[in-house]
Amino acid sequence: RIANSRDYQNLTGHAPPTRAPTAEAYTQAGLPWFEYYDENATALPGSKPLAGLDSVAAKGIKKGELPLPENTQVTPLDIVKLGETVVREGEF
Repeated sequence: RIANSRDYQNLTGHAPPTRAPTAEAYTQAGLPWFEYYDENATALPGSKPLAGLDSVAAKGIKKGELPLPENTQVTPLDIVKLGETVVREGEF
């Protein structure tokens, strides 16, 4: 479930984080990494309305800021391999 900042505070009792976690913090927290590879998959075409938007990193660089933390290389301990899954309509 994805929660916005107001819901995050209501759900956890803590203020929402102001910066994205680093790969190292994510790994140290024991959270799983996910691997998905399909050599027969083709990329979806990009969205024309979104094509001109900058990424968060690009916006920060243009402003002279570093909005995302630097990531050091990590060795994930918990890797979940994902395969082909059929998603059907329904209640989730």
